[in-house]
Order: sequence, then structure tokens, then C-alpha cells
Amino acid sequence: MTDALPEAVRATLNDPFAQLSGNLADTRRLRLEVTGTGQLTPHMHRLELTAAELDGFTYAPGQDLMLLVAAEGNRPVRRRYTIRHLDSGRRLLTLDVVLHGDGPGERWVRSARPGDRIEGIGPRGKITT
Repeated sequence: MTDALPEAVRATLNDPFAQLSGNLADTRRLRLEVTGTGQLTPHMHRLELTAAELDGFTYAPGQDLMLLVAAEGNRPVRRRYTIRHLDSGRRLLTLDVVLHGDGPGERWVRSARPGDRIEGIGPRGKITT
């Protein structure tokens, strides 16, 4: 298993989301593990993630999950991905990620393998369908 960002690095970050308050007060921190990954099209990649914190997790269509994909110096780099599906019974969250460049989020998505871990915050977003 590989962490997207090891705990030793996360502990040194100047993280504006260390406390989930304000707009993030109704979200939860998730210790996610990749259970599946695969390319859907040349520009779309699917991630399946699980976490114990998905017990009781709900979201509205259009809400997203913010993943801690990297660090630049002591600053966290997070990327937001719309939640595609949640299987509550299996604690399985699906994200379909558009591939459109070579940023830190896309690099993590392309390299993610089952067993890899990543921190998430969600659900978030006010625009829902």
C-alpha cells in the first residue's frame, strides 16, 4: 500500500483544512483506500474507493470529494472530483475523473492502484442537481 501523501509529510503541512469548519463544517475527513481503477475512455478514468467513514455517508448529486493528491513545499494540493456513485452497503464510492492535462491530481489518478490510500474531504459543493 502506498499513501498519496505519507503521514509524516501531512503532519508538516500548513493545512487550511486541518479543522473542518465554515463551508466544510458538514463534511467529513475520509481515509480512503483504492479498491479499483481503470480507464473508461482515452480521457476518462474511474476510481473506486472505500473507507470506514463511508458508514452513514450521504451526498446530493453534483457534490464532490476533495482529495489530498500532493504537497508543494508545506502547502497541501487538493483536487475536487464529482461523486459518480455511492454503494452504501459495500462502502464503495465511485469517481469518474476527466483526464485533461498533467497536473498533480491527474498524475495521482493515473498511478493509483488497489490498496493505495488517500485522504478525502466530503461531500462538498452547493451546486446539486
